[in-house]
Amino acid sequence: MYKKHTYSWLKHWDFILLDILCMEIAYWVACLARNGSKVRIHFPVYFRASIALLFINICVVFFIQSYKRILKKSRAEEIRAATIHVTCVVLVMLVYLYMVQDSFEYSRTVYILFWIFYLALTILIRMARKKALLSTNRQNMSTRSLLVVTGENDSENVLETVLHNNVDNLRVVGIAFMDGQKSKGAAAGDISGADINAAGDGAGDQDAGETEEINGVPIVATGRDILEYIKSNWVDEVFICPPEGRKVPKGLTRGCEAMGITIHLKIADPDDLSLGRTVEKLGGYTVLTESIHMETASQAFFKRLLDIIGGIVGIIITGIAFIFVAPAIEAKSPGPVFFKQTRIGRNGKEFQLYKFRSMYVDAEERKEELMARNEVKDGMMFKIENDPRIIPGIGHLIRRSSIDELPQFWNVLKGDMSLVGTRPPTPEEYAKYEYHHRKRLAIRPGITGLWQVSGRSDIKDFEEVVKLDTQYIREWTLGLDIRILIKTVKVVFQHAGAE
Repeated sequence: MYKKHTYSWLKHWDFILLDILCMEIAYWVACLARNGSKVRIHFPVYFRASIALLFINICVVFFIQSYKRILKKSRAEEIRAATIHVTCVVLVMLVYLYMVQDSFEYSRTVYILFWIFYLALTILIRMARKKALLSTNRQNMSTRSLLVVTGENDSENVLETVLHNNVDNLRVVGIAFMDGQKSKGAAAGDISGADINAAGDGAGDQDAGETEEINGVPIVATGRDILEYIKSNWVDEVFICPPEGRKVPKGLTRGCEAMGITIHLKIADPDDLSLGRTVEKLGGYTVLTESIHMETASQAFFKRLLDIIGGIVGIIITGIAFIFVAPAIEAKSPGPVFFKQTRIGRNGKEFQLYKFRSMYVDAEERKEELMARNEVKDGMMFKIENDPRIIPGIGHLIRRSSIDELPQFWNVLKGDMSLVGTRPPTPEEYAKYEYHHRKRLAIRPGITGLWQVSGRSDIKDFEEVVKLDTQYIREWTLGLDIRILIKTVKVVFQHAGAE
């Protein structure tokens, strides 16, 4: 019976326990180093914090997935991951102590020492644990044996990939060729359904003498000999990686099934999976899913949480601005205070975008007559200098200061938009899109984005906009969103490219 190996955050429970141990040791050493014997006086406070740290650590593990691909990470990647994890734990601890009003018991020295000790310990322990897990001695003690079946010409590359990514420490007992002439006793050839019943006792014994090897793994069978070898030797699982353009022999899979052998069929290259692809279930089928960017559940949760918090703050600011902006708009240009326009959102979904009105009421009707002055090539966006539709005074002021964008925080709260994303086009602009332009709509549109902080309206080439938006989608992280938001504030206050 095959035990399905989970790839959830609990898979690396050993690393989680070791990390918690490092954290508690670092915490108490930091407290003792700073306070000495005074620790006994305020022991209940320190003890409560140490218990809270357990839950904080688990939450951080869950949300930022600190141990994802931990056995495949380089030393530099591991140091970076450990630094992010430890820093998040320390920051959340500071918030906890502030909320329970225990922070007065701790000096800045405790926080700094705790961060240093915890980071140093966890990096050393993670490295040591990884070295132990990936050691050849442990691989030799593996309780699961694997036979690799592939084409003769692909054998070196396939074995190199399997051995390099053997994080489950499988014992690779041999490699077998679906084709080729390296037969071990029977005639080479394809495996048919009849070969299941043709296997005789002892027919798969290996010939005496030297055994050919590839990357230290013996060549044990080819063609029709594969089932014989499996029947006569210790094989728990079979990995089948057929040559390109060739189907997996049904006789091989049926034979393994008849013998109760677990089969792994290759359906995608490892390099493919690193480029926004993953294997999952869909409608009862196992499928290879491809996307410009894959996000985890925790990443999606945190991005939406940031949007909700930012949206609430933004709505409060919008309400305050309304008190001053609304009378000024009404005085200069009677009509609605808010401007509503249909825009195209994520993957082509229409929604209503809201702004403070900075133009005359008939601005949309006058747009057509101004198209000849459009500064953006091919009319993919509409931008002109000294737009006559803008309300003099108040219109220019709220556009330069980006106050006109504030009502879009309501779109953010509704889920139509995000704080950071790509700017949504109008239906007229969207109708002119070529295939590669639609890529910028693969995520929720945003109030701000990478191209806005890279030049805002100073960028006149739409292909450059698409390039920057695509870069943002491919490289998206929560940290990138925060950096863009900080840079947006700076750009807004400098009034750079605001109109």
